[in-house]
Amino acid sequence: MPPHRGGKGGKGAGRTQPEEQPAIQAANPTAAVTQADLAAMEKRNQDMLRDALAPFHAAQQTPIATSPALVKPQPVPNQLSAEAKHLRDFRMYILKTFNGSMDNPTKA
Repeated sequence: MPPHRGGKGGKGAGRTQPEEQPAIQAANPTAAVTQADLAAMEKRNQDMLRDALAPFHAAQQTPIATSPALVKPQPVPNQLSAEAKHLRDFRMYILKTFNGSMDNPTKA
C-alpha cells in the first residue's frame, strides 16, 4: 500500500477528543408532558421571539422625517431643438395615412 501524502501520519492522527459538554438532563421519552411544561416552553418561545423582533419593533416606532424637501420644477427653455420642432410639426400629419416615406411626408 503506497504511503499517504501530506499531514502527520500515525495511528489516530487528526482525531481529537470531544470536548466535555455540561451535563444536560436526559429527557425521558415516555414521561408525560404536563401543562406546566407546556406553559414554560410557550413562555420561552415567546421570550425568544420578542427578543429577536425587538430591533424591528424599535425601528417601526421611530418617527419618519416629516416634510421632505420640495422639488421645484425647472424652467423650460423657450427654444426648441431641431428634433423637437420636427416632432411638433410631424403631429399635424394624419398618422394613419402616412406611409413612412420621408420624401414627401404629406403624401399618403
